[in-house]
Amino acid sequence: MTAAPAYDDAVGWVRWDGVLDERRAADLAVRCRVLADGLDDPRSGDKPSGATRRLTALDERLPETAELAAALAPVVDQILGDDWTVSEIAFRSPGPGHGHQRLHADDMPRLAPGPHAGATAIVPLVDFTAVNGPTVVVPGSHHRPDLQRRSGQLERHPEAVPLLGRAGTAFVFTAHVLHGGTANASDEPRPAIQITYRTAPGVGARSDASR
Repeated sequence: MTAAPAYDDAVGWVRWDGVLDERRAADLAVRCRVLADGLDDPRSGDKPSGATRRLTALDERLPETAELAAALAPVVDQILGDDWTVSEIAFRSPGPGHGHQRLHADDMPRLAPGPHAGATAIVPLVDFTAVNGPTVVVPGSHHRPDLQRRSGQLERHPEAVPLLGRAGTAFVFTAHVLHGGTANASDEPRPAIQITYRTAPGVGARSDASR
């Protein structure tokens, strides 16, 4: 694992290469797929089959994902300070032709300067390429009330940047920056781990798991 990069609040996101080596990323992708295929204890928010597969509560089902969430602390601290909790760890895997989302923020609009309410980390378990529908972010949108007010309404934005990287990279961004998945135009699923962090324990939290 490489040293933590510096977060630049002017853009609202940061890329951290090599958080997982590619072998561990591939192994985690297989374990999540096997878990979804044999799911016998569905939780609220689970979608074990279909166009976009999703599993929640990964910290309980695959404890090493809680270790992954904690390992990202050096970057999360830069965004949220040192008082935060992990509110959800999930697996998301859009299949071919799926995964498109409108540009949205993961928390309420941030219409004035102040603390960030949360942060999101996406860790690809396969390479994120221009073809398989990577997440895109709109740099600096967390400082623009005009865009914050349109969260969930925009299909695209000319300043959107795709998050491209090798399996095991971590992309961490403030919960107020506009982002969204794009359609997977490849022939294979695009699995990733998504981790949600909150500054206020219990706000939108699935559990009280913390560092």
